[in-house]
Amino acid sequence: MVIAGDDSNHGVDDARIARIAAAITVFPGFPKPGISFQDVTGIFHKPEVFRDAIGLFVERYKGKGVTLVAGIEARGFFFAPTIALEVGAKFVPLRKPRKLPGEVISKNILWNMEQIK
Repeated sequence: MVIAGDDSNHGVDDARIARIAAAITVFPGFPKPGISFQDVTGIFHKPEVFRDAIGLFVERYKGKGVTLVAGIEARGFFFAPTIALEVGAKFVPLRKPRKLPGEVISKNILWNMEQIK
């Protein structure tokens, strides 16, 4: 296990990024060799860190005419609805095929070699 905060924040001088990075745990070799799983659930253990994460997105996109925020399953579902609410936009979940009932809008894309619609 590695803490994501062990790495540089790529030259961005913002204490919020350091707090967010410190809350992410990296599991090398999970779910398979060559992949490092980034566990973001630590962000939700401290409300101020979750607020930092949402705030960075909101600062960047509020007032820029964003009308829709899409969240890619599953981790995108943690952040995108709150960001959408804060910037005054709609939220749309992007799911794998056959995960939602009823009529869906579908577009084939590849994300980590898996199909998402």
